[in-house]
Formats: sequence, structure tokens, C-alpha cells
Amino acid sequence: MPGHLFTVDSYQIYMVTKSLAERGEITIPKSYMSVEGMDGNHYSKLGIGQSVIAVPLYVVADVFAGIMPEHNRNQIAEVLSRTRTRHGSELIAPQHLVLYEKAEPPSPVHAFVVLLFNPLVCPAVLVVFFIVLCRLRYDPRHAFIVTLLLGFSTLMWPQARDFFQHPLVTLLLLLSVCLLLTFRESTGLTTAFVLGLIGAGAALTRIFCFLWVPLFCALLLFYSRRNALGWGRSAQIQIAYLIPVFAALALLLFLNIHRFGDPLLSGYHTLYDQKGFRDTSLLTGLRFNLILSHRGLLFFAAPILIMPFCVRGFMRRAGWEIACLILSLFVLYLAVYSKWWSFHGGWTIGPRFLLPVIPLLVLPLAEIFEFKNPRKGYLLWLLGALSFAGMLIQLMYNSIEYTTIHQVYSMYFTLLQALDLVRQSGLLGLDYFFVGALGILDFPWYAALLIPPVVCVATGLWLSCRSFRAPLCVS
Repeated sequence: MPGHLFTVDSYQIYMVTKSLAERGEITIPKSYMSVEGMDGNHYSKLGIGQSVIAVPLYVVADVFAGIMPEHNRNQIAEVLSRTRTRHGSELIAPQHLVLYEKAEPPSPVHAFVVLLFNPLVCPAVLVVFFIVLCRLRYDPRHAFIVTLLLGFSTLMWPQARDFFQHPLVTLLLLLSVCLLLTFRESTGLTTAFVLGLIGAGAALTRIFCFLWVPLFCALLLFYSRRNALGWGRSAQIQIAYLIPVFAALALLLFLNIHRFGDPLLSGYHTLYDQKGFRDTSLLTGLRFNLILSHRGLLFFAAPILIMPFCVRGFMRRAGWEIACLILSLFVLYLAVYSKWWSFHGGWTIGPRFLLPVIPLLVLPLAEIFEFKNPRKGYLLWLLGALSFAGMLIQLMYNSIEYTTIHQVYSMYFTLLQALDLVRQSGLLGLDYFFVGALGILDFPWYAALLIPPVVCVATGLWLSCRSFRAPLCVS
């Protein structure tokens, strides 16, 4: 983990967390792309879901900051400001240092602790992903291998280092699919209500997630009727699901009125976003999101190239309706974000907007291990090669502060250009907090800050061992 914010989105999410924790408000300092409200204060256009959930981490950071001596806090600040990328004779400073000069900088201790959010959320994604595979009755050993593939050979790894909202949305979407598998067996009102709560949380995190609602409503109705429930009971299930969703919509409209004086103004009405979907060619967006080496899904989820070989078996195992849900969500995300004016995702690595559907596209790969034909060996070798290549790509992008690449090449660069910057920068460009902190931060505090990632890794290993002893293969 880098221990620092990267871009303006992360900065605004963090500042909303800070405002909620300290003042119970959602105002933020004036900064790039902040939106002025009708009261003269500035607000973020991004959803408040992640900021709210991250408040406990900010409270923990307050405790740390209160007991940590000032010279240790200064040591952390020094570590976070040392990373540079070498381009020829020039040393490129990360963008967050420029951002802090133009807006209120976060406390280094608070930023470090709050930024543990995604390094905790992404392992949770892998746990839920593993459970979903086991609920689909895949062998736990095979499910574990595919889970490792998702964690290290796809965009999930780089996104764990940032503070974007997409990992949280990914977790909520996978939880929704997991609960849907429960619902198709039990068709319970409580399950539908919890499914609605998860959908509401996702919508409050990113407004786009409201588009999930018709798809899940349709499947809830399908399972209700397939299990011979009457129309009255089916209607109750739909209502149980929609109550939290409409509550989230009402809260969003209230926040819009509170901030901007109009329920239909969410912050996406400013000059930055007025282009909307008008000026972007769909083909341009598809090229960026699918095939470019610094953005394309085929580079940041390379193993899915062999997914077509797995679809038929996956449909038999998971059900055609789950396969259709995955396809619908993928097409929805790809089409909308390829037409959006910011189809490139801004300063980032990989197709960040597509992250929520990447685990769903990886799910069918478990089917390869179930093959009973001669192609299995070849496909396993191909899967291994693609996974290894994907891991190297993620590792390369993790080894450099990506905003420095954008400063050199803007948003149009190749994998080889990024690799050349990594080569030129060497150890100077490594953007790993615990590497940079060696020899700078006093050891007792170094060890204390190392506890969360160590506990996270240990918990993952414990859950992995437990899964082999007592598989979670339930339906």
C-alpha cells in the first residue's frame, strides 16, 4: 500500500469522511472539481457511502495521531513525500503533492489509516468471491486457485492501493449475487430486504448502481414464480427489496436539495460533466476500455480471454439466469462508461469503471478445472500463462506512482512506456509505504503500522485453511 491519496476523487472522498467525523457535515475544502452549493460551501459530487463507512477508520486515526509523537508524524510525512519517478534527467513528483499545495492537505497519519479501507475491502471481495464459487458447488481447491487469480492477475490488485469507490461497489455487487443464490432456494422476505439494503448502499456510493435495480427485481420475480409463490407473495418480495432502494433514493434527493437547492442536481451539473454522453464515440470508449495496454480489460483481466470455453458448463452449473445477469451487467457497465465523457477514467490505471464486473467475468473460469475432455490440459496451460502475464502487468503498475506516468505521457501511453519509467526510476520510484519507511520511521511505530496488513494476510491464510477442512459448499 502507498499510504497516500492519488487523485482528486480520492481526496474528496477522504475530505467528506473527515468532515463527517469531525463536524457531522459533508462540506469539503474548495478544490479541483469540488462543486459550490447554494450556501457557498463546497461539496463532492461523489456518493457518500464510502465516506460514511470509512468514518470508524478516521476515528482510529485520531487515536493514533493523539498518542504518536510529533517527530514520528513528521517521519510519516517524509516517507509519503519521497517517491519520485525518473524520466531522463527529470524527477517527477506525484500529483498528490501538487494537489496538497492547492487545497487543504490531509494529516499523514489520518490519511494512512483511512487508506487502509480498500486494502481491507479487496480481500473481503476475494472471500465473498470464494464463497460464491463454493455455493455454485465448485471444488474448494479449484475455487481457491481462481480466487488467487482474481486477486493477483486482475485490476483488483492495483485498485486495492487506491481510494476509489469501485472496490466497495464490487464487494456489494458480489454480496448481492451471493444473496441471490440464497434467495433462489429460500425465497425469503428477509433475504430480499437485505438484498435491497446492499443495493441501497451501492447506490449511495455510486449513483450508477441504481441501474442494478431492474435486473435484480426481474430475477427476484423469476425465482418467486419458479418456486410456485403466488402473485401476492411475489409482490411482497418486490416491496421488501425496493423499500431500502427507495429510501436511498429519497436520501439522495434530500442531499441534493440540501447542497444545491434542487432534487435533480447531484453535482454532475457543472462544466466538467455537462458533456455527458454527447461527444464520445462509442467505438473510442470501447477501444479504451477493452484493448489499450494501459486501460484495456484484456490487459487488466487477461485470464478472461478463455472464458468463452467455460460459458456452456458455467450456465449448466449456475443457471442460465445467472449467466444472463452477468452478461447484462457487463454490457451495461461497458456501454454506459464507454459513452461517458470520462470514458478513460481520468488519471488512473486500468478500466476502473469496469472493476465491479471483473469478478463476475472471472467466475466461469472455475469451470476449466471441471472439464472431462482432452482440451483441459491445454486450457490450464493457457490459463496459467495468461494469469502469470496478468500478474506481471499488475505488479509493474503497482511499482510506480501512476500519476507520474500521466504527467509524462498524459492519458495516452503504452505498457512499454510505463515499463521504461519503472526501469529508469528503480528503487526511487517504488511506491510502497513499508519499503520507503524502512530506516526512516522508528521501529516501534513501523511495527504498529504493519499490524493491519499482517492481520489481514493472516486472516486470509486462516480462512483458506479452514475452507479446505470445512468447505462452504452449500446451496
